[in-house]
Amino acid sequence: MRATAPLVVLVLVLAVVTASNSRQVTAQTGLSQTLSFPSVGDDWNLSNDGYWSVPGESVSGMRPIDITDIRAAQIHLELEYNEASNTNPHEFEVRLNGEWVGTFTVTKNDGDKKDASIGPFGPIETNGLVEIEYRLLACGAWSGVIIKADDSSEITLRDGLPPETKKDFTLRALGKLEKLYDGVDQADIDQGRRRSLLSKLDSAIVKLDKALDYINEGDEEKANSKLRTAKNSVLSFVKAVDAFSERIAPYSEAWREDAGTIMMLIETAIEIPI
Repeated sequence: MRATAPLVVLVLVLAVVTASNSRQVTAQTGLSQTLSFPSVGDDWNLSNDGYWSVPGESVSGMRPIDITDIRAAQIHLELEYNEASNTNPHEFEVRLNGEWVGTFTVTKNDGDKKDASIGPFGPIETNGLVEIEYRLLACGAWSGVIIKADDSSEITLRDGLPPETKKDFTLRALGKLEKLYDGVDQADIDQGRRRSLLSKLDSAIVKLDKALDYINEGDEEKANSKLRTAKNSVLSFVKAVDAFSERIAPYSEAWREDAGTIMMLIETAIEIPI
């Protein structure tokens, strides 16, 4: 296990650098991502040759996504057939990762296209994947709708956040760091190893606190210096986790992941000017 530790650390550092380039865009502009949905390969639960005509019918599918927290959605449907009622429209609910986020309706007056906005909601957290589901809640008698399954229908998912600042990312890193500290402090591991790990996290916490002081004073150079040393302290924690991995096996993987997230947040904070 110890022989692989340098490789694990190197991969983690590379991941931090790559992710920070992506997250810089998030901080400055917010994120949106447009996905084709529904498509022919999705899980269609319809009872009548593609017609939506019975409450409870649904379509769901999984999509890769770069956004980590979804707070709003824009739906665009291309309809092959629309005999929905204007007085008792087709009402659909929308779920993301199993969580209800809103509803939209389709009426005959919508013709062959339907656009709807949902949100703000959530946030709906993702881990590189999002499951999207439309479910028919109600519809008029003797009415039906067919949604095209040729990748022409889309959903645009947004993080819905205002631009985040250097201070925002530093505070988020500090919050996750304090949570990780508490987790290590309460873990059932040898006292000596616990003290070693906690000392490195404590050092990172002190440096992030000082970085916040410099951010509040508008001193970007000193703030970035403290942020870099805080990241180095977290990296030292990861190296220690790798060295102790056989003795702290129930915790090591989760602690590495948490430390990686913290380093990405710190690296993003470094990249954002005050």
